[in-house]
Amino acid sequence: VAQAVAVLDSLEASLCLDLDQIWAAGCSNGAMFLHELARDPRSAGRLAGIAGMVGSVHRGFNTGPTATMSYLSMLGKNDRTVPPFTKGRQSNGLENEPDIIVDTQNRRGGWYYHSAESVSSVWADRLSCDPVRTPTKEWGLDRF
Repeated sequence: VAQAVAVLDSLEASLCLDLDQIWAAGCSNGAMFLHELARDPRSAGRLAGIAGMVGSVHRGFNTGPTATMSYLSMLGKNDRTVPPFTKGRQSNGLENEPDIIVDTQNRRGGWYYHSAESVSSVWADRLSCDPVRTPTKEWGLDRF
């Protein structure tokens, strides 16, 4: 986080930026890191939002943002490395943790993540937004 804040400080000092429109974006592990930027008080208040692609929050770190910001997450519904949905994916003794999903590509146990539904629900709660809408057929998402 300190390095990302230092980069932002440098950019603000040398460029003309609209400080109300600073977004952080990342893919895979970079998308996972975005959640830390949204949580950490050194960076959270400086961001208008985060946009992550194919990366979720590791088990135990689903705390949501510490400042008001927008959230965009792009996930692959058939992704087996960071599967976004819990339906049909509970294994490895996770029956008692319905919001946790597991990397099914790794044969040695895999990594554990919070589901897309769980992450969105925490963000909605922290930001006092409407409850999470379930994807529907009109969005082209008729099965999970």
